[in-house]
Amino acid sequence: MHILENESLCIEIVDKGAELVRVRDKEVGCERLWNSDPAIWNRHAPILFPFVGKVIDGKYRMKGKEYEMKTQHTS
Repeated sequence: MHILENESLCIEIVDKGAELVRVRDKEVGCERLWNSDPAIWNRHAPILFPFVGKVIDGKYRMKGKEYEMKTQHTS
């Protein structure tokens, strides 16, 4: 877990996938990111990279070059 903090915000990032798991607005005193409350949904809603969803035939093209995407998301 990595914590970055200043007078306005406190953010927490886990090593696996560099997933942002907490954004606390210290000025307002509230969470700005889902806190994974197990009574409702015990997971986070990560920022997905490089795509949200699958690519056609497991491949994508960028700047004229084709790349294989073996999994739906990197982690």
